[in-house]
Amino acid sequence: MRLGTRPLLVALLSLVWVPVVSAQPCEIGDAEAVVENAGVRALLFNNGALFWRGGDHVYEVPKGSGIQAVFAAGLWVGGTVDGELRFAGTDYGPYEYWPGTLDADGQTDADRCAAYDRIWRVTLEDIARYNTTGEATADLAEWPAEAGAPVVDGNGNPDDYDLAAGDRPAILGDETAWWVMNDRGGTHDWSRTPPIGLEARVTVSTVSDAYAHRRLGLDTDLAGVLHTATLYRYELTYHGDAPLEAAYFGPWMDPDLGFFSDDYVGSYPPTDVAYVYNGDNFDEGSSGYGSSPPAVGITMVSGPAERPLSGFMYYDGGGIAGDPSDGLQAYQFLQSLWRDASPVTFGGQGFFTGDRTLYMYSSLPPSFWSEVDIDGLGTSNLPSDRKMLASHGPFALQPGESTEITFAIVYSRSDLGHLASVRQLAVVDAPRVAAIARVLGPDPDLATIRLGDLPAPLPPLPDPGPEPPSRYAVAETPAPNPTTGDATLRLDLPASARVRLEVFDALGRRVATPVDATLGAAEHRLDVPSGGLPPGVYVYRLSVTPEGQSPITSAGRLTVIR
Repeated sequence: MRLGTRPLLVALLSLVWVPVVSAQPCEIGDAEAVVENAGVRALLFNNGALFWRGGDHVYEVPKGSGIQAVFAAGLWVGGTVDGELRFAGTDYGPYEYWPGTLDADGQTDADRCAAYDRIWRVTLEDIARYNTTGEATADLAEWPAEAGAPVVDGNGNPDDYDLAAGDRPAILGDETAWWVMNDRGGTHDWSRTPPIGLEARVTVSTVSDAYAHRRLGLDTDLAGVLHTATLYRYELTYHGDAPLEAAYFGPWMDPDLGFFSDDYVGSYPPTDVAYVYNGDNFDEGSSGYGSSPPAVGITMVSGPAERPLSGFMYYDGGGIAGDPSDGLQAYQFLQSLWRDASPVTFGGQGFFTGDRTLYMYSSLPPSFWSEVDIDGLGTSNLPSDRKMLASHGPFALQPGESTEITFAIVYSRSDLGHLASVRQLAVVDAPRVAAIARVLGPDPDLATIRLGDLPAPLPPLPDPGPEPPSRYAVAETPAPNPTTGDATLRLDLPASARVRLEVFDALGRRVATPVDATLGAAEHRLDVPSGGLPPGVYVYRLSVTPEGQSPITSAGRLTVIR
């Protein structure tokens, strides 16, 4: 137990912790853009924030649903220079990135910032239209190659951008938004640290199902997974006089998945995914996803550190798991340390319970250790308004050195319920998106593609007819759980079905079959008797077979105590 203690570096930093006062040559950027050519509609800014900076928040998925999967997100970067903490980031403001590049001396000014207070967005259709008609959008014509925006060289001169001579923006998928920002444009009022001297060139892309299927040759299922994902590449260049050491990069997120106050979070280190999911199988309210809600995750794809996802943190409420109040505490979160610099430990609420770990809630629910089972006895957290942080590090940068870090935001929804959505995200969808993001490059036909060559939208799915079988059963974890007597499992049947409920002990032996009958269309309360069972953890299996359909099976844990 290390309550109230800090590592030596943190202790030394705290002794000299004072607000940083410096010149403010630049105004915070006003630019914004929306990417929406696939199955997501996302609002972007050039101040270090994503999706919200006041006013409406926009990360709508599926596009056109009116439901927002994420409230706000942003970029955190921290490290040390000659033992002094440097940090750039925020949650809801004030923001610590300003528009534009840094000069050869690592400095900026008002004119430089103002010149790049813009987000350039180019679509595959924009390029095809130019190739067909000669008409160029302003962003296509003024693509800022001189600032580092990527270009497919078509004229044999890699040092210029000449659209008429064959150069094209190196867009990925259907569309790419690009901007450049730095952390030297003003005072770091949120983190209260000196600036890092960081220039960040940002690429955000989407890939429609049509593009993924027609041009990448992916099957329709995988094309659909990309359709509801967004891809992010950050090229970081360090301008400083001494090495940046012990550096960490972190996408921070306040997810608000549909209805904002009923979320759980977790991580799955084997596939480098951090995720948010609904606390039960129904997302309430007009802003919610309804039954069988989705999961949304950050999959860390690549970067200079040994592991793409080097840590995962969440916070909610007060105490050592409360919101970070400055750059020092945010930097600790990037290292999987709590606000008091104590380490995350395995089990319970993540402090003072077990061995050191870098990943909060690192098992897929409903397994222990997830928010559905925090102690191995089936005890669940209360769903709430979570904030989460994926981290990548540590790494180091020499003065003038650059590195690139890539991540994706992935959406998955299963008809089999909220926990099945998590498993589909972490085990199947996110790894597929990450694998494609690692190799995705510009279309080889950018210089010649015509409007008639654009991939046509995939045909609509055939009418499924009656409601899919998986929707005939809505089952939740038995309550109470743990139990000293009988527990109750809720089952909602829109039509009659054969229902079989079985209970197994830890060795897989069936110890009870409480229900094995045909039940009519209604909401049923199924008793799971435990009076004759010794204390322990049991597994229940519910099988529902609607008439003329295949069985639908769900399972979960029940803990019996005395």
